[in-house]
Amino acid sequence: MPAARYWRAIGLSAYGGGDVELSEFHLYAAGVRVDDSATLTCTLPLVSGTVSDLQDDNTTTVARFDPTPPGFALQWDFGSGSTADVAFARLGSAASQSLFLSHFDLEYSSDALNWTALGRQGRFQWPGANALTTTAGGDLNYTDTTLLMHFESAFADNSPLAQTLTTLQGAPTVSTSIKKFGAQAGDFRRTGSLQIPGGMVFGTDDFTVEMWVYWNSAVGSAEWGICQLSTASGYAQNNSNVAILAHGSGQYGLYFGGFVPTSTAITLATWQHLALTRESGVVRLFVDGVKIHEFSSSFNFTGAQGVLGGYYNSSFNGDVLIDEFRVTNGVARYVADFTPPTDAFPDATNGGEIPIPAAARLSANSNPFWREAIPAVVGLATTTASRSVRDIYLAGRGSITATVKEDGTPTDTPVRRKVRLVRDRDGLMVRETWSNATTGAYSFTEIDENETYSVVSYDHNDNFRAVIADRITPTVA
Repeated sequence: MPAARYWRAIGLSAYGGGDVELSEFHLYAAGVRVDDSATLTCTLPLVSGTVSDLQDDNTTTVARFDPTPPGFALQWDFGSGSTADVAFARLGSAASQSLFLSHFDLEYSSDALNWTALGRQGRFQWPGANALTTTAGGDLNYTDTTLLMHFESAFADNSPLAQTLTTLQGAPTVSTSIKKFGAQAGDFRRTGSLQIPGGMVFGTDDFTVEMWVYWNSAVGSAEWGICQLSTASGYAQNNSNVAILAHGSGQYGLYFGGFVPTSTAITLATWQHLALTRESGVVRLFVDGVKIHEFSSSFNFTGAQGVLGGYYNSSFNGDVLIDEFRVTNGVARYVADFTPPTDAFPDATNGGEIPIPAAARLSANSNPFWREAIPAVVGLATTTASRSVRDIYLAGRGSITATVKEDGTPTDTPVRRKVRLVRDRDGLMVRETWSNATTGAYSFTEIDENETYSVVSYDHNDNFRAVIADRITPTVA
C-alpha cells in the first residue's frame, strides 16, 4: 500500500441515493486505525453536525452531508512530514439505514493537488443504528492474492483463485482448541502436509507470504518446515524455491534460492505472525511485525505449486499449527515494521459482497475475444437502488460484461484470469477484477459510458501473454 500525507473520499453514495449521515468515518491499515491524528475537512458545507463528529469515537454524535455536488470530498491531512498507509474504512452509522454510506472511492496525494485512485470501498454492511462496522474491512490487494486460508472450512482457499488443496503426505487436520482467529486453525503437528496446485510463480517480482504460526515443541537440531512455495510439483529436492522453516536450536530460517539462516528464536506455544516480503529485489522477514532479517535477491522463482506444513520431503514436516495463511503475488505488503493484523484477513476487495444487478447481467460486448456471461465475482461497486451512481471522475451508467476463454480445440475453455479495465484516451486503469473460475465471466459496472476502454486479461500462471481487447464502448441498460 502507498504511504501518503493526504487521503480523500470522493464519489460517496448512500443506500437511499441522497444525503449521507454518519457518526464515524475512520481510516484503517493492517487492522489498526490510522486517522486519529489527522485533520479531517470537507470541501463543501455539511447539512448538519461537524466533521469532528466523524472522528470523536462517539456514535451518538452525527454529521450529515450531501455528497452529490461536483467537487465534494472528505479529506484527511496527516501533517507536514507525516504519511499514512490506508487499506479500508470503518464507519459509524446514525439512525437511518437509507442514509448510511454504501460506497466511495479512496484516493491519495503528496500535495493535495495531484491525486491517485487507490480503489473503491463498499458496499458497507449496515451495522444497525448508531453502531460501528466490522474492523475486518476490505483488502485492496485481494485481487493479487493467490492463496488465502482461514481453516474455518477445513482446507478451503478463499483467494480469487479458489484452489483445491489436496493431501500431499500424512493426514493434516484442524484444531478447535488451538487457534488464532475464528473456530479453528490448520493442524500440521507433524501429521502431514498439503499441496498447493498453483499461483506461486513469483518470478523476480514482489510478493508477500504471511501467516500466524504456533510451534508445538522444541525444534532441537532438526530443520522443520512451515511452507515451501514455487515448486515444480510437491516437495522440491533443491534450493530453487521459497521456504520458511525452523533450524538449528530453534531459530527461524529461509530457503530463498539458497539457505538463509537468522538468529531469531522461535517462541513455543505462542501465536506469532510471520511475513516474508520482497520489494524491488529487497527481501525482508518480519516476526510479529518487527523486521528480523533483510537481504537483496532477485532470484527468479518459476514453480507454480507449493507445500503447506513442511518442505523438502516428508521428514521435514513441522510441528506447527497455522492460521490465516496468505500469499500475495506481485505486492510487498510490508516494507517496514508494522502492527500485525488484529482480525482474520478479509475475503474481498471491499467491505462486503455486492450483488450484480440484472441489468448488468444482460449487457453484452461484441468483441470476439470477450463473450457475454453471467459474472460471479465480489467487490464490484454497484447499488441496489434504481438510480445510477456517478462521481465526478470515473463512474457512470455504463457496463462491460463478458467472458475470458482460452483457445482450444474443438471448443474454447473458460478460465479464471485477472482482468483490468483501462481508459483508452490516457491509459488510466479504472477497475480490476478476476474472471470466474467456472464460467470465465467478469463484469465492470457503473463506468463512464462516454469513454472507450481496453480490457486486458493476464495469465497469473505465466503460461500465456496478456490478451487485449481495445476500443470497447460500454453498454447502457
